[in-house]
Amino acid sequence: MGASRDLEEISDYFLEQSIEAGDRFVEAFNKKCRYLIRFPYLGRSYAQFSPDLRGISLMGYIIFYRVLEDSLNSEEMRDRVEFI
Repeated sequence: MGASRDLEEISDYFLEQSIEAGDRFVEAFNKKCRYLIRFPYLGRSYAQFSPDLRGISLMGYIIFYRVLEDSLNSEEMRDRVEFI
């Protein structure tokens, strides 16, 4: 639940600045997540904090995640990545 709450707080912050900024952030976040689902090892390793922790930057923030499944034959590709 932490990742969802963090995303909501960040989105709210951008929306308070302007609707366009909020929309840009949400769109960029969703686009980045789609890339990560297709290319889970795209992000940088943060193994110094946790062995399987990875992250990728977005507008001054870091999206932390773990790769759950390394199979390209998965029926549900979105289940390959867990956002922290």
